[in-house]
Amino acid sequence: MLRALKTAAALPLALLAAAALSPAAPSQAAPSTAGSASAGGPAPIVSEGEAVEIKTRDNLTLKGSMYAPKKKGYRAPAALLVHGAGENRAELEKIGTTLQKRGFAVLSIDLRGHGDSVSEECDWSKMSEEDRERTWAYALRDIAAGAAYLRSRDDVHTSNLSIVGVRSGSAIAARYAKTDENVRALVLIAPQATELGFDLSEDLNELGGMPTLILASKDGRNLAERMQLAAHSANGDLEYVVVKAMRNETSEVLSDKRLGTELGGWLKDTVLPKKR
Repeated sequence: MLRALKTAAALPLALLAAAALSPAAPSQAAPSTAGSASAGGPAPIVSEGEAVEIKTRDNLTLKGSMYAPKKKGYRAPAALLVHGAGENRAELEKIGTTLQKRGFAVLSIDLRGHGDSVSEECDWSKMSEEDRERTWAYALRDIAAGAAYLRSRDDVHTSNLSIVGVRSGSAIAARYAKTDENVRALVLIAPQATELGFDLSEDLNELGGMPTLILASKDGRNLAERMQLAAHSANGDLEYVVVKAMRNETSEVLSDKRLGTELGGWLKDTVLPKKR
């Protein structure tokens, strides 16, 4: 069904994830207009950010929204937003504008098979569960492409990147964060412990003290606190995972009124240069 995935059909997902993050040439991106909807297809996502196109190492074209820093002549810390499985970047619009106002350069992308990045060859809605697990492993390349694009910009601090993952996007956000020395902080919004072949608890344990914020949904607080305790125990009781409880359930967590304040405030305190 998916030509790019059939060749790897026999590989375990752990090997697929490792292969997805092997070194490759930097990705390139160019400004893009919103484009027009294909005949009978969904309308393009409307965003306050600048529409961009990004090429992955396996030559897929991803659509994204770039929220450039407001301050000119300044290399801003960057934030890369990762949506959940079966979702798209439209739901991250408020987070993008909130972090932009806080002084960040923000990129939100539609992962392969999602949103404006859907193609005839790669459409999440038409995949089997097995194909979805493989595609989610390869989505690590999409995060890598987004990070490379941010580093290519003159208005971005190349070694100050934060990754924000939402729901199932938390798993691939954490997995990628382990591999990129430029990632300074990680934010996980309503994460699940295991999903689509990824074990978030294990990856959190291996982050080695990277500042991590879990914005736990109302129904996910106990899970978040268990993962926090396990991560600290695995790292000699080093406390690097912060858990903040939201009032909304997992399905409505992005509409929680406190989310923007908690996320923006924590990231600003964690990675923005302190004023003297």
